[in-house]
Amino acid sequence: MNFLNSAILAALAAVAVPLLIHLLNRQKVRTIEFSSLVFLRNLQKTKMRRLKLRQILLLVIRTLILVFLVLAFARPTMKTGVFSAVGSHAKTSVAFLADLSGSMSMRTADGSALERATRRELEVIELLKEGDQAIRGEFSNRAVFSRPTSDFAGLADDVREQASGAGSTDIVSAIARAEALLQDSKNLNREIYVFSDLARNGFTAVAGLDRPTVENAGRIFLVDVYDSRAINAAVTAVEFSGELIQTNVPFEITARIVNRTEETFDHLLVGVFLDGRRVAQDDVTLGPGAAVEVVFRLEIDDPGQHQGYVELADDDNLADNRCFFSVRIPQTTKVLLVSDFPSERLFIRRALLPGGKGRLTVAECDTRDLTRENLAEYDAVILASARKPEPVLWENIDRYLRSGGGVLLAPGADIDTVVYNNNALRRYFGFEFIAMPEAFPTGEQYFVLDDLDWRHPILSVYRDVPAEKIPAVKFYSTFRMSRPREAQSVLRFTDGRPALAECRVGRGKLLLWTAPLDPIYADISFHSLFVPLIGRTAEYLAADLGEQAYDYRVGQSVTRPRKDRWRGPLVLQFPDGRSEQLAPTGDADSYATPELPVPGCYTLLNGDRPVDIFAVNIDAGETEIERIETEEIERRLPGRAITVLGLDDNLAEAVLAVRYGREIWKILLWVVVGLLLIETLLARTRKSELPPDMAASAR
Repeated sequence: MNFLNSAILAALAAVAVPLLIHLLNRQKVRTIEFSSLVFLRNLQKTKMRRLKLRQILLLVIRTLILVFLVLAFARPTMKTGVFSAVGSHAKTSVAFLADLSGSMSMRTADGSALERATRRELEVIELLKEGDQAIRGEFSNRAVFSRPTSDFAGLADDVREQASGAGSTDIVSAIARAEALLQDSKNLNREIYVFSDLARNGFTAVAGLDRPTVENAGRIFLVDVYDSRAINAAVTAVEFSGELIQTNVPFEITARIVNRTEETFDHLLVGVFLDGRRVAQDDVTLGPGAAVEVVFRLEIDDPGQHQGYVELADDDNLADNRCFFSVRIPQTTKVLLVSDFPSERLFIRRALLPGGKGRLTVAECDTRDLTRENLAEYDAVILASARKPEPVLWENIDRYLRSGGGVLLAPGADIDTVVYNNNALRRYFGFEFIAMPEAFPTGEQYFVLDDLDWRHPILSVYRDVPAEKIPAVKFYSTFRMSRPREAQSVLRFTDGRPALAECRVGRGKLLLWTAPLDPIYADISFHSLFVPLIGRTAEYLAADLGEQAYDYRVGQSVTRPRKDRWRGPLVLQFPDGRSEQLAPTGDADSYATPELPVPGCYTLLNGDRPVDIFAVNIDAGETEIERIETEEIERRLPGRAITVLGLDDNLAEAVLAVRYGREIWKILLWVVVGLLLIETLLARTRKSELPPDMAASAR
């Protein structure tokens, strides 16, 4: 048994008061002359014995009343279990874990979830006493801890200053870090307090923990600060239609809106902002738990780096009301055209630069000069009728592709198929050329295109054109291929073989024509669609459509391709305006950022010039508050003593009950009440039962 208010035990000296009163009030024996007592003597002896017994009982009961009353005010506790050996005076080492993830911004009438967590933390700090030690931790997707301290006033000040972030939640890893830190403590009591909304995703970010390897691993208090009254909707995704985004050409984005709560949103306003200006808006109605997709049609006037976001009207959690995206439209697209035949270069160059001008800048060389070219200086490379590129050229092309470049292979009829098969086709596409094409001068036999992927960015501009207006392009001969139908393709011939095959290599794109484009073998160059087809192919190869996937999350470190033409230091500009110079990575083809702390669009500066932009968002599932059962928590934290406390639980009482045992002062007070009733009944002595001298004095 322990006592939470042991100073009151000094009042036990008061138990002597009933004994003193009893001794002082004892009747002195007097002799009274009376007639014969022969018949009364036996009766009086019986009554006196009964009276003395009653007086002794009253003395004992009154003494016990005082004893139990004092004990009740001393707040005794009783404890059993693993920690029963730890007394009330044992020093305690405490680890505080405050959840600062995006979901803790959820606000209701009594403040945000983090504000409720702060108040609960301060309650626990008030329980700490001299000799105790505390470690303060903050966590979202990773945990950060301060040094152990006994300055509880300073600790409380730090708790009051904590602010929520936008990261995801990982409670399990934070507890593992706290347990490791507490292993060095010499105090007998070890406690971990987690202040969080206890959403299920906070326990499923990583696998559960193993059982503790030490006997006294401490107790874990999970303090739930979730308020079910919160109303929240979220923008969970912004998707692009896969179109090539060009200036003054409309394109579509689709925003996915989800209702996270059981309330209905009527006419919820959804807006699209581009470069700080609202450019579109709509409203939606969402039932409980419902999701809807909203399509917006946008248009950008100027090339360059652009940033935007989809935003909802304010609700109880602003952290998930925005979803950011970025768009890059190059000022010009630099294309390197490689061919060993000047005539082949000529008709492709004319397609790239109709009228001698356009959005593209074209440089030309043959395969012998290609070794002197720095491919990283170009946005796209076209190899047209390159007969037999050397192995070093294929190595350069592979490195260029993996760093984000785009390459089009347009082989001529006289290429070395062995070189192409060994260095490109089997390696990237999974098939090979097994025969050279033969031309049919009469034009009586030919292949035509049949299965066209109109959703592909190269062809999407034609998807609304009536089928009868699409010309029938004739290919008089093609390369024969092994396993061709397994390849991903943009265009196919009527027999199912790919005409224009595609694959991804690292961050880059590789396209392959499986038929020569020379007018001897195809009439495609005579059709009006050839010019926009070649131009859009070059722009597609240069475009980084992956930017629009914005798959970067708060808390991540990002590695992105670097262009060789970026000279000097690189500076990362954060969404809040601050900047940080990036350290060299040792890899000339990429740059790496520190952990990204906030959502928004980050801009990379080379000198004063923006050279890259990318969007970072919160984890789409972070604010989805799915409740987790205590049984599942115990499965993920096996072998640990866990106490889950809700908003309505008295935190101080619960902690003291677990730390020192269950308080029994209420039971003792009920015992006192019972003894008082018994004392009252025993004290009611009839006058007829009193001895004559006491009865006379009673008159």
